[in-house]
Amino acid sequence: MRELDFAALVLAKGGHNSWETGACLLEASRAALVLRSDGVPKAGTPPFARLWGRCTLNAASGCWEFTGRLNADGYGSLRFADRMEKAHRVAWWLTHGHPGDLHVCHQRDNPPCCNPAHLFLGTNRDNMIDRQSKGRTKNLDLGRAVLAVKAAAVTHCPQGHPYAGDNVRYRQNGARRCAACYRNRDRARRARKVISNGA
Repeated sequence: MRELDFAALVLAKGGHNSWETGACLLEASRAALVLRSDGVPKAGTPPFARLWGRCTLNAASGCWEFTGRLNADGYGSLRFADRMEKAHRVAWWLTHGHPGDLHVCHQRDNPPCCNPAHLFLGTNRDNMIDRQSKGRTKNLDLGRAVLAVKAAAVTHCPQGHPYAGDNVRYRQNGARRCAACYRNRDRARRARKVISNGA
């Protein structure tokens, strides 16, 4: 896939080359965007138009925010190269080429941003270090502690056996297991095995 020629795109629209703000690029992309009645781009719409035609310019931050489908974490996604891709990865792909196995990371911590000037490539380790340095890493130990407190509030298994005394076993991950239910499942499994071997 050939890289997008921004200068040709912007000048064809009659604008000036404003890579920093992206206003002309976004306007040119919206002009090329052809939508179906349900708001989804029609088949055959150029990839740059499907991406940047659905972005708006945030004048305060300079971010090009994707306004299409967003996941729970706020990252945009669209169909590109016959698969669903994150919008910021497509932005990198169109401007710099395929990122390969590397992560496309945000400099400004704005998940819907697709401005290539606000993106950088990094390994998974780089991405984790970036997350931690910006205070966005979830504390897994705290998460486990909260789950442990919630689990401790449950006093009986789904079948009604108490989680107490000899009736409780612990898995390697610390989760409780009902010993009575485990024995019942084990007996049923052995009975099925005897039946299948005897038949």
